[in-house]
Amino acid sequence: MKIINKKIIATVAALGILTTAAEATPAFARQMNAECMSCHYQNIPKLNSFGRDFKMSGFTMTGGVPEVTGNHLSVPATFNIAFVTKSRIVNSTDTAGATTQDVQIYDESAVLFGGKIGENMGASFEMGGGDGLALSGKMLFSKELSFGRLGGGVFNTDALGAFAATEMFTTGLYRPVRQFENRGKTNIFQKAGIGAGATTGITAFYYGNGLFVSAAQFLPAFAASADMSKGFNTALRAAYTASISGWNVTLGGFSLSGDTTEAADSGSVAESDRTASGVDLQIEGDVAGMSFMATAGYVLENTYTTPATANVYTPDSTTTNALTTPGSAKSKNDNGGFHVDAQLNVLEHLGVKVAYLSYNDKLDDAEDYTTISIGTNYSLYQNVDLVAEYSMTTMGTPAAGSKDPTDLLLMAEIAF
Repeated sequence: MKIINKKIIATVAALGILTTAAEATPAFARQMNAECMSCHYQNIPKLNSFGRDFKMSGFTMTGGVPEVTGNHLSVPATFNIAFVTKSRIVNSTDTAGATTQDVQIYDESAVLFGGKIGENMGASFEMGGGDGLALSGKMLFSKELSFGRLGGGVFNTDALGAFAATEMFTTGLYRPVRQFENRGKTNIFQKAGIGAGATTGITAFYYGNGLFVSAAQFLPAFAASADMSKGFNTALRAAYTASISGWNVTLGGFSLSGDTTEAADSGSVAESDRTASGVDLQIEGDVAGMSFMATAGYVLENTYTTPATANVYTPDSTTTNALTTPGSAKSKNDNGGFHVDAQLNVLEHLGVKVAYLSYNDKLDDAEDYTTISIGTNYSLYQNVDLVAEYSMTTMGTPAAGSKDPTDLLLMAEIAF
């Protein structure tokens, strides 16, 4: 692809530099004048077919709420805003049997806002915490034509990956939307770093007749810290959804390519030469009147270079610099694997789920492992999701006397 004018990317950078992993957005429920589950499947933040249509409209659909209209003007009369937060407790044991407990209160919190900007333009923004407040999100133009929707937009994220602008399925290519919260132990796209990471870019897409195709050019970093003249990475995505005997079946594929190593500013661009490809599958429907969803992902290729890190020194009591964190040399990575997961809602608001992940480090067999996970999701309210998950990992080449690592995760996600 041609190099994109750096002024365009500079405009993207102005959207902000920080986002959270929150995706359930009550602001859109207010715009649609509809309940949360009109767009979500089983529990937040997973999208149903209508939710996917809403996102690909560029967030422009409205549900009869009052609008301010005029010559080339059509915006909701009320500014749509919401707040999303997560709280977690994670208890883990390692191969030596040592236990750690991590408590994260109001983690990934963000003020969410957006919706319809004009007839064919909308946005979804987040104001998150960190080293001060920062704005991030996506702004999309989407035009419905006789053969489907064509659109494009700009997007920016510190953590959600190259597919963040338009990805709408639950297979894990978009970090916030997946079946399990413990992403590194249950989803291969998250474990491999394919569906996460800092990204600034532009995208174009087609959506219609069951087909979704998108292409993005991006920097795997914040644009403010890179030389835009050095090039861009490319993300390609395609998926087709068919209705088969009452089941929605989606089969897709993706690729990441490019090398923006020269664009890095003192290591600020991580894994900038990633080459990756894979396939994914999503199935949703009813089993004996109970909602069911299964997803699977397979990584065909995932190679990249981890940048070098510098030594970190801290003055000690004698005022001489003490080495507190040793630096590391850059290293090559080559890994892959697959995951399969499924959730069945045995009650309308209660789901049970299971996942299997197989991770393969092609350069170091000692890093190979498989993980089996079980869990439950309980929707206390449509906008309050309670989660419990347990994972047990088996190393591919365990050391003598080592134990199987485990993870117990408890979480509450609240959106209002």
